[in-house]
Amino acid sequence: MPDQIALLAQQLNEATRRGDLAGAYATLKGLRINDAARVALEAGFAVTSTQQRKPFFRQLECEIAEAARRRVDGWSLRQ
Repeated sequence: MPDQIALLAQQLNEATRRGDLAGAYATLKGLRINDAARVALEAGFAVTSTQQRKPFFRQLECEIAEAARRRVDGWSLRQ
């Protein structure tokens, strides 16, 4: 699974750098919260510590949308 997490994180960052919001969201589709958090952290996005699905994804989707709007990856969004 660690290799899959790294691959998904890379795909997430590639999608946001292209400005492909749908592609970025599709990268996380169907993942459990723990796996989505690992992918997001690996990609440089901040995640909340909540275990409730709706608030977790609401916060993460806002970050991903902003990264896609700016056409940057998760790490660059933090700078």
